[in-house]
Amino acid sequence: MSNINFFKQESKSLLKDWKTQSITIRDDGTISYHYENKFYNMDEFFTALNWNDKDRSEIILVRAQHLIAKITGFRNWNDLIHASESELEEAEKILRSKKSKLHEINLESDKNQSFSGFRIRCMGEMTLEDKKSFKIQLPKIVNKIKNYINTDSWLESFELWDTLDDNGSVYTFFERREDFKKLLKRKQEGYSKITKKAYNKFRNGKNLLYNITDFVQQLGISIFKVNLANNKIAGFCTRFLVNDANLEIAQPIIVINEQYCNTKEKYLKEIAKQLYYMIAKDDEFNFTYDQIRYEMASTQNEAEKFVEDLFIPLDKLNEYIKHFSLNDDRWTPPLTLQQKEVFLREYRIEFIVNEIKAYFSVDYKTAIKKLLESCWEYQFMFESYDEAENFYFSCLKKHE
Repeated sequence: MSNINFFKQESKSLLKDWKTQSITIRDDGTISYHYENKFYNMDEFFTALNWNDKDRSEIILVRAQHLIAKITGFRNWNDLIHASESELEEAEKILRSKKSKLHEINLESDKNQSFSGFRIRCMGEMTLEDKKSFKIQLPKIVNKIKNYINTDSWLESFELWDTLDDNGSVYTFFERREDFKKLLKRKQEGYSKITKKAYNKFRNGKNLLYNITDFVQQLGISIFKVNLANNKIAGFCTRFLVNDANLEIAQPIIVINEQYCNTKEKYLKEIAKQLYYMIAKDDEFNFTYDQIRYEMASTQNEAEKFVEDLFIPLDKLNEYIKHFSLNDDRWTPPLTLQQKEVFLREYRIEFIVNEIKAYFSVDYKTAIKKLLESCWEYQFMFESYDEAENFYFSCLKKHE
């Protein structure tokens, strides 16, 4: 017997597939959409219903419910939920039939040749004009990269000590890459811990702060800086392990947009985020025929966490902030509201945040987040990151 809860659950499943949407713009300016179809063939439904770009961009549950209603023969969701039991039973058969065809479609799509293209990280909504502008710039950027990596000049940044193992034998970045790949395959730890473990090994156990540019160079990943026409794109990269002989670029690369990454902190953070995509999102580089995939920054919370854990290990941060301990026993929880207000008037949080920013080469957001996770004696003063951030800015204004 059919139940309306079945259609509610299917709407949520369809929404999950819809949220995987990424966009590619072709050379002729036309747009194509990509989905990681697990429950439904999203592109087939949108095409059949003749939904335009605006329809596809409204990724909310109400729209997913409407789509479920349309593909089962109803005018809208309201008609579906008020349908008779026999109509719902027929609609359920239709829906289950469409889901069963997805497996056949996936098997067929696996036969298509995939292309490992560029994964673009966007900082804001990309209009059609933005995409056209970038599409015009991209061939020029690719040609510069090809000219660079097809010569010996790209090897010059690797110093001798970076290529020798303990026995004095040559230890190339290709071998380092394979070692790193093995660590990633075992993946019994988070990506940041694996990366730091590999870095420590590559540096012969030297206990130093993590250096992202040093690490990617040791892996043979080239970093290119370009000045794009707008700052809606933070950067882009290829996949980490490039093994397709048909590719234009046969080495892993990270490209950073100087227009957006206009500070040292943004530049280093973007390199780390692109490294995360290369090693953690390898399957997102398999496109069919297309060269570009756009990804919104708002969907990449995992990459943000990766950067925080990589750049500021809690043990090193805890060790570092001991230098700034005020040993002020006036402020111990629980505090009255008046005591807290006195503290917030007197304490200068911007000093310790700015010290962390400089020492670990991170932005203020990362510094504050990690400070609130550390053993800092006053972190209990703030109930949330937003409260600490507001206090930080108020201190900056007060002490300018």
